Amino acid sequence: MYINPSWRILIVGDGDLSFSLSLWRHHKPRQLVATVLDSVEALTEKYGSKHLEQLQQEGCPVFTEFDVLRPESWHSLELGRFDAVIFQFPLLPGFRSKQEFQARCAHGSVNTLNRYLLRRFLIHSFDHFLDPCGAQLSLITSKDVKPYRAWNIENALIRETGISYLGSMPFQIEQFPGYRIRHVDADRHVKETQGITYAWSLQAEHELTDRLTPAGFQGEQCCAMCRVGPFKTEDDKQRHLSSRRHQMMQTYEAQWQAYLATEAS
Repeated sequence: MYINPSWRILIVGDGDLSFSLSLWRHHKPRQLVATVLDSVEALTEKYGSKHLEQLQQEGCPVFTEFDVLRPESWHSLELGRFDAVIFQFPLLPGFRSKQEFQARCAHGSVNTLNRYLLRRFLIHSFDHFLDPCGAQLSLITSKDVKPYRAWNIENALIRETGISYLGSMPFQIEQFPGYRIRHVDADRHVKETQGITYAWSLQAEHELTDRLTPAGFQGEQCCAMCRVGPFKTEDDKQRHLSSRRHQMMQTYEAQWQAYLATEAS
């Protein structure tokens, strides 16, 4: 992940604040504001308060109970003044009951809900968090494994928004000493698989573009949705189109299209 030291950075949903602390200490951005979804009490119970206290001692603002889906939770944050907004390994918390699962997934699936989270993050970034005169970057770091790879991050999130997908770059955790990727619901360390940081902007041509790899698996001989190809033969292509993996992705895409139609109505 490339970090320009001149950037004013907002970090959304940093579980135990270890990413924010590492970025602040080792990359020294012009300004950094960290946020977490949990209350101070819940944060301390799950992860401890060490990183929170260290950030506060070093003069880095931290906002707790910050939900990117709920604008009413942003009231303490000065909006429209950041160059980059970063969301590290976003994933919705688990459901507390079967009833909650059924209620929230009534019109889709967990896949749809996670795509919705990322889409709203991107829209809110450009509508509320980013300075129109700044670098105008929204960054999401994710993984190319289940369930993350089924979100079709490169292609599905910004339809009908005016936001441009710029490309991706490797996320190398060794650039962030002390950062631990935590389980979203508890004090558990998540296995460190290869991370990818995806970038969006309102600027279709951006100064960061030369550092990024454009969207892959495009064109008729690839399946961008499943991130496979190019197919060597038509038989290979047809075998993929009839595969269980592709059929599942088609189901996810149909659910997502149904959600987008509801959003537009």
